[in-house]
Amino acid sequence: MSAYTASFSEILSEKIENPIHNRIIENYCGGVYIPCESVSKLLADYQSGVVREVLDDFFEQNLPPFLKALTFAKEHQLGLLEATEVVEVNPISLNETVCYSNLMNCDRDGAYIYAETAKMQIEAFAKAQNMDVQEVMENAVYKKTSPGEADKKVKKGLWKKLFGK
Repeated sequence: MSAYTASFSEILSEKIENPIHNRIIENYCGGVYIPCESVSKLLADYQSGVVREVLDDFFEQNLPPFLKALTFAKEHQLGLLEATEVVEVNPISLNETVCYSNLMNCDRDGAYIYAETAKMQIEAFAKAQNMDVQEVMENAVYKKTSPGEADKKVKKGLWKKLFGK
């Protein structure tokens, strides 16, 4: 797939202080960039079957929004940038979803897929716990954590608990 992508160092005029990985490595990061000239080729190669199996397997239920984004980029002569958490879907209450971009640039289908996946996970959890799905939904709490936050939670030892040191 690297034949269709460009390195960020090729498209950015300024040096970025953080390391550039050119792929998704964690939440809140950019992934690959598909330049305008590669968008049409990737879409044509998908439609002709050259990369169909690779994309079908990789994107699974997210394939339709990806193909929609490729088609939009081709029609408007744009490149396509992969990124995570541009839209933070609150699966418990979609009305409380947060967007860190112009929401008009984001496809709603991604949020719906995320919510449907969360619903299936909640249903599986409820079944495993012999609980009613409605009971789980009423008691569920959506808690957002920032990158590295879980690592910062250090358990206090006995001496710290007793003496605060």
